[in-house]
Amino acid sequence: MLLEKLNLLVDGKLTNGALLLFGKNPQKYYVNLRIRLGRFKTATEIIDDQWADGNVFHQLERALTILQ
Repeated sequence: MLLEKLNLLVDGKLTNGALLLFGKNPQKYYVNLRIRLGRFKTATEIIDDQWADGNVFHQLERALTILQ
C-alpha cells in the first residue's frame, strides 16, 4: 500500500522511480545513473576520480564517504 500511495507501484508493477530508489543494480537498465566525483589540481588536471554506483541511497552514502 505504501508503494502505491507514493506512486512507486502502478497496476501491480514497480515504476522506474522505485527501481532507482530500491533496485539492487539499476545501472543494468540505466547506464548513466551514477555519481562521479573528482578532485582537481587545476581546471584541467585531475588528481582523483571515483564513481558511486547502486541505487540512489547507496550512491549518496558512497559519495559522502568519498567526500570525507
